[in-house]
Amino acid sequence: GAAQRMYPGANFTEGEMEYQDGGWYYELGGVIDGREVEAMFQADGTPYQQEIQVAAESVPAVVRSAVQNSFAGATVTAWEEIRSGTGALLEYHVKLTKGDRKYKLLLSTSGGILSLFREVPAEIEVPVNAMQ
Repeated sequence: GAAQRMYPGANFTEGEMEYQDGGWYYELGGVIDGREVEAMFQADGTPYQQEIQVAAESVPAVVRSAVQNSFAGATVTAWEEIRSGTGALLEYHVKLTKGDRKYKLLLSTSGGILSLFREVPAEIEVPVNAMQ
C-alpha cells in the first residue's frame, strides 16, 4: 500500500486513527534503519504527514540552542523532524524530561517555540464480559 511505497521494506508494527487539524488520519508506526517513524495517511492512502526520529547533530544549531536556552535542566530524549506527506520539512518535535515529568516541545525550523505539552499517562477502562 501507500506506506510501503513511501518506506520500502519498512516493518510497521503499530497502527491507529488520529484526529489532527480537523480531520481523522490513519497512522502507522515502525522502525526504519534504526529510527522510529510514524506516517499519517488520508483515508484514500494519500500521505499526510511524517514524524521521523533524527540524531541531534542533524538538527540545526539554532533549533538545538532554542531548546538548551529555554529548557535548561531538561534532558532531551528524542528529536523528530515533522514533514509533510510530500517530504517538506515543517517543524521539529523534541521529547524532554525534567524530573519525573515528560514534555513534547514543538519548534519552527528557525527555532521558534510553537507549543509545549506535558505528556501524562492515561488509563482507559474498557468494558468486558469476563476476565481472561
